[in-house]
Amino acid sequence: MSSITNEKDNNLSSALKNILPPSDKLDALVGYFYFSGFQEIYKELQDKKIRILVGMEIDKNILSKISSVDIKNLDNYLTPQSTNSKITSKENYYNEFSTVFNKTDLFDNDASLKAFEPANNFAKRALKLIKAKNFKTILDLGCGDGRDSIYFSSKGLKVTALDFSESGINKLKSQVKEIDCIFQDIRNINFGANTFDVIYAHLSLHYFDDETTNKIFTNLYRILKNGGLVFIKCKSTEDVLFGQGEKVAENMWKKGHTRHFLTKEYMAENLNKFKIIKIRKTSSVYHEYKSAFIEAVATK
Repeated sequence: MSSITNEKDNNLSSALKNILPPSDKLDALVGYFYFSGFQEIYKELQDKKIRILVGMEIDKNILSKISSVDIKNLDNYLTPQSTNSKITSKENYYNEFSTVFNKTDLFDNDASLKAFEPANNFAKRALKLIKAKNFKTILDLGCGDGRDSIYFSSKGLKVTALDFSESGINKLKSQVKEIDCIFQDIRNINFGANTFDVIYAHLSLHYFDDETTNKIFTNLYRILKNGGLVFIKCKSTEDVLFGQGEKVAENMWKKGHTRHFLTKEYMAENLNKFKIIKIRKTSSVYHEYKSAFIEAVATK
């Protein structure tokens, strides 16, 4: 058993960065949860099963340093509460913890938000299938802020990230040099045939009319390698935004910007050249309201 002294190179951060990569789970016993420490090693923790047992009190002195809340207002939820119930004790701690986390301004910056924002479940599910096939190259189509691109890159994939937002692409390019960042409209992609092992489109293909959508799917089939995988997630007709705003075509509504809401049948129709593995309905909370989606996995 080795000891960690937090001196020179023998510190917790370097030790964990060496230990974590080959591990599939982490159990940690800590007196307090230090956010800065988590932020330093979060990339090594992605996709691992984590259990952290934290001391069942909040350190008031530490909170006064990290929280924007006036210290006198902390007493309402930092006062120890006597209880014989372990369940009640746990709930009290969770409530105290979440109150502090939500009210502090310590994390209101890009680096912190990236560390504490988990990879979306669609990306996690995709990665499991990708790793099972030992695929290496992936096209993140409509990568947005690049969160999923960064996630896939951290897992050892060769990522090509494409988006029509030049500022977003430039920002991603400055963050991760290993990612091939391309500023381009999805409708105009012109990669060679059989280029990618995987094509991943998370909420980027539900903006186009029927003709354009069909052309995009046809193009995806062309650039995907034989035996490769395509992952697509789009808004569904069961979404809360469906039917709101101006109707511009069948299942297309404009509210702020135009969205094409899909059904399972419509997804299958556009994937007719592929071998469909699965199409399913899912839902999750986005921006405080429940959103509904159609997810598809297919192969060539």
